[in-house]
Amino acid sequence: MTPQPEQAPAAPSIAIVVVTKNQRTALERALEAAGSKHQVIVVDSGSGDGVGLDPRFKITRLISLPRHFGLTRALNIGIRAAEAAEYVLLLSPEVELKQADIVVLAATLENEPSTGAVAPLLADATGTAIPQVGDLPSKGDPQPALRAAKPGERPPFTRGDAILFRSFFLRALRQIDERYGDYGSAAELCQQVRRANKTILIHPAVTARAAFTPSPETPARAADREIGTARFLSKHKGAVAGWSYLIGRMFAALFSLQLRKFLLLVQLKKIDGT
Repeated sequence: MTPQPEQAPAAPSIAIVVVTKNQRTALERALEAAGSKHQVIVVDSGSGDGVGLDPRFKITRLISLPRHFGLTRALNIGIRAAEAAEYVLLLSPEVELKQADIVVLAATLENEPSTGAVAPLLADATGTAIPQVGDLPSKGDPQPALRAAKPGERPPFTRGDAILFRSFFLRALRQIDERYGDYGSAAELCQQVRRANKTILIHPAVTARAAFTPSPETPARAADREIGTARFLSKHKGAVAGWSYLIGRMFAALFSLQLRKFLLLVQLKKIDGT
């Protein structure tokens, strides 16, 4: 019999989930960098930015939400739409990650069973690494500061703007805990990776360009961040830790006359579109 040539293994199927809100220009740059080989799921969180995108962007699915229900819920909607993929990349519109580099990230997870998630090094337009990694929230340090990552390191936490998971890991979670609004989903995912006895890798050879636009610090955003922190602490460090932190933030808001923020904290009002 004539020997048959060996066939190259099929490339892994990768879904890219992008949540956008009033980020049309950044979204188009991110989609252009990501290329057309992978599934692309865009969740337009109440802005209309995804409607009428240039047809050169091969979007597998566009999900338009009537309003912003919070980043966590929008991510869950996008992840559910990516159920057929082997790997899921959560990508911010403000991060440009090249198509070939996405394949490299997936190959790393495929070849390293002990790695639960992999992220590129995030750098600005000059190539300078930006604050990306740090510790998870704890009783002693509820909101740890971020620092620039080192290629190849395995930090407890990396921001969720560009991070790739095996899809079965995300399916096993069922969903990211929707008690978080905009803030908390990244910490929760990193904690769940550690809970599965896996590590998070900052890839030693993949860098993505990131250009984050600072968001104005409104009472709603500040309250959402502190409620998210309290919920993380309650869930993973005990209810006393969570409530102690939250009550302290309530008093701080009251004594500094941040009355709108104080009311949002008392009402446990996260960003959820209501």
